[in-house]
Amino acid sequence: MDKPQFVHVSYIATIEQTPTVLRLVVTHEGFEPGSKGLQQVTGGWQAILSSLKTLLETGKPLDFSWWRG
Repeated sequence: MDKPQFVHVSYIATIEQTPTVLRLVVTHEGFEPGSKGLQQVTGGWQAILSSLKTLLETGKPLDFSWWRG
């Protein structure tokens, strides 16, 4: 049986105020270096955060229907 990929994995989202903008920092930790699980989630965060930014700016999220298959 394969070792589970997402055991003891966590993420922390922090909002930091700078003089000109708010900065969202997402830290995803607990993966084994080079693990398949880490590779699987890395690209997903960019898509999620891009959609969140668009939603906050325009009121509509990005259309990812092509990505879901």
